[in-house]
Amino acid sequence: MKRLKLLFIMIIISSLLSSCYLPSNRNSVYYNGRKDLLVLFEYTVPFIVETANDPVGDIEICPLEEDEYGRTLGVMQFNTTYPNVIFGEDAVYCILQYGNATLSCFYEDCCCAVMTKDGDQLVTINKLKLENDWGLPVCLEKCVQIPISDYSASGKYDTHFEYVNCLTTAMAALNSKMQKPWLDVLCKDGNGKWLFAMIDDAVIDDSPVVLIMMQEANNKQDSKDSFTVIGTSYVNNKTSLWKEISEFKEDMGWKPLRLT
Repeated sequence: MKRLKLLFIMIIISSLLSSCYLPSNRNSVYYNGRKDLLVLFEYTVPFIVETANDPVGDIEICPLEEDEYGRTLGVMQFNTTYPNVIFGEDAVYCILQYGNATLSCFYEDCCCAVMTKDGDQLVTINKLKLENDWGLPVCLEKCVQIPISDYSASGKYDTHFEYVNCLTTAMAALNSKMQKPWLDVLCKDGNGKWLFAMIDDAVIDDSPVVLIMMQEANNKQDSKDSFTVIGTSYVNNKTSLWKEISEFKEDMGWKPLRLT
């Protein structure tokens, strides 16, 4: 009888633990209650969305490990109906320097790494930790500091403008003939610049991905004239996406958001 009770308790505990890492419903972003991690991934990774028709499918975002100074190593994994067009079905690791209920702080362009199918997980994570000062005192002055209030309840950036107008502006600037364009906003800087990513068809492998920098108009009205394209760059290597994003930002005179 005692053995049966013990077995029953172990099954219950196992079920509870495993449920923490399963999406609560289909076509959703499940983030284990850590909105600071969700904001980090939303800010840095293109095409994390949660609409019912989203071909990316379910996304899980979970904390994995903490260092003695409170940094968090997190993972984003895809449970896809179709392969994710940016990363296939691979995981993306990220390091949060500091987070709480109101703020998400991280190194802007070196906080993420892709775990490829033929890659070495330990090597990937150790390299990411080294680049993000794992085990050293946290330096907020090196971080972008993103207020969580800037994001909607779903974690999506609260842009307050119509995407269709930005998509029209982007298509015109690229002289694009994309058949099923999909535009996603990543982040904005301290001088009214917004970084977008656009893909031709979200369900086709090797579909071109283009980074688009737009400047917000001073009047900030929700119209097709609110944003002007000031630069574009096609992504050459999706596994080095953040390096290309960083170089593009630098070329565009990007000013990171910092509160300190």
